[in-house]
Amino acid sequence: MKRIIILSLILLLVSGCTNIQGSSLDTLLDQTANSELEIYNVYRKGYKFYLPNHMNIKNSHEFNEVIRNKYDTFYMYIDLISYLSSTPLEYKNEGESYYFRYLNKDDKSGYVVVKVTQDGKYLVEIAYNYAKIEVIVDKDRLNPTVSEAMTILSSIVYKDSFLKNISEESLLSYKEEAVDIFKKGDSTESNKVLQYIDEYEGVEENTVPDYDLIK
Repeated sequence: MKRIIILSLILLLVSGCTNIQGSSLDTLLDQTANSELEIYNVYRKGYKFYLPNHMNIKNSHEFNEVIRNKYDTFYMYIDLISYLSSTPLEYKNEGESYYFRYLNKDDKSGYVVVKVTQDGKYLVEIAYNYAKIEVIVDKDRLNPTVSEAMTILSSIVYKDSFLKNISEESLLSYKEEAVDIFKKGDSTESNKVLQYIDEYEGVEENTVPDYDLIK
């Protein structure tokens, strides 16, 4: 119980006690990016990150994560090619966007783009800290979604000792898979963003550990 209370306090600090729904996207992004808290509850071979307690991991496959909360499904992938070559994720804002912003904080950079889909939902794409999250949400879920996605992305820490030993062949295989997964064409077509989940349906769910059961 003590650990749950501590985690709750940390979440309040991350949000700056701000009303998420009543805040602007700029405010939410700035507060999350400026957070210096170091806490992790998801560990992978090449990286670790913090996942809010109300979220869980549905599938994990080759540096790709399918993350869910009560309402939405988040698709995250780690851009190992860019990380290992220290190449920042780039995006040229073309066409109409509901919201767009470049992100820069110390050695982390990226962008946020929000577009309205053909069926009136909001496609959120956030690339930051050499990783990307995409999710489609209703308008009333836009602010909480941006806050949750940035919390995850900004918390990622890479394990260099592991990543630098990955073979070139493995990296090429990873690059092909990541490109196939996120090659959407028209970003207003929401069904294409969610397309790759079918490849992993039936995989056993990997949930975040319960801190009350961990010594």
